[in-house]
Amino acid sequence: MSEIKLFHFGAFCPYGIHMIGEVEIAAKKLDYSFSVYDIGKEPIYAREFQVFTPLLILVDDNLRYYKPMSYTQLIKKIEKRELDSWRRYTQRDPIREASRIEDLRYNEIYRSVPVCMEGRVDVYDAKKSDWALRHHKATGVIHFGYIAWSKLSHFPVAANQILPGNLIPFPIPEHRKDIAFIVCLHSKPEMGDYRRDLIRHAIEDLPSRGYTSCQVIAGESTAYPNGPAYIFKEMGFEEKEIIQKVELKDGIEKLILLEYSFS
Repeated sequence: MSEIKLFHFGAFCPYGIHMIGEVEIAAKKLDYSFSVYDIGKEPIYAREFQVFTPLLILVDDNLRYYKPMSYTQLIKKIEKRELDSWRRYTQRDPIREASRIEDLRYNEIYRSVPVCMEGRVDVYDAKKSDWALRHHKATGVIHFGYIAWSKLSHFPVAANQILPGNLIPFPIPEHRKDIAFIVCLHSKPEMGDYRRDLIRHAIEDLPSRGYTSCQVIAGESTAYPNGPAYIFKEMGFEEKEIIQKVELKDGIEKLILLEYSFS
C-alpha cells in the first residue's frame, strides 16, 4: 500500500499543524496510508528520513514536498509523480530597514504567526503559544528570536526565529546550546524585505546571550528555506557544508549550512 508520511516540528511552524488535515484528506482520497511524525518530540525520525525543514511531506519514501499546499494540489502532484518546485530567488521586493526590532519571547511568540500565514490565524496563535510555553518550562529558554516592525504597518512585517542548537531536531553536525540556530527567517513579501536588518540585529545581539556562533540552513538559490544563501554571505556568514541536495522540478537545489562565528 502506498504511504504518505508528514514530518513537522510541533507547532513551531503553524503550517506543519495545518497540513496534517490537508494531507490526511489527500491520503484518504488516494487510498494511501498516512503517518504523522513530530520531529521535535522524536528527532530520530529527522535523522532516519533526513528532514532539515520544519515541514516535509514524504510520499512512498521517494517524493518529497516541503511547502504547504491544498489537498487538491497535493493529490495532483502525487498522481503525476511530480517533483516539488521552489521559486529561484530574484530580489523583487525593496530592501528595507525596520522601524524597530524586538525580542521574540516565549509568551509573545504568537506575534510571529501572521508574518507567514494569511487570514484568520487565531487557532495557530494559540497552538504556537502552547508549544513555546512547554519548551520554556522544559528548557528554560525565554528568547525565541526577533520580530520586526515597520512604519508602513501596524502589524509585524518580518520574523527571525531562533533556538539553541541543542533543541534543533534536524540532523545537523553539532547540537550545542552555545550555537544560535535560525530555524525560520521570513519577511512578508508585500511589505518589503526586512531580512537583512533582522540578520544584522541578531549577530549584534546574540553574543550577549551567551552564544558563540549563529547557524542557518538556506537554499543555495531559492527563497525556501531561509534563502537564498547569498543573503547570509553578504552579512558575513560562511558556508560550512552542503547539508542536502533536493531534487526539484527544474533541477537540483542545495541546502547549505552557514555559520557566523562571534569569536
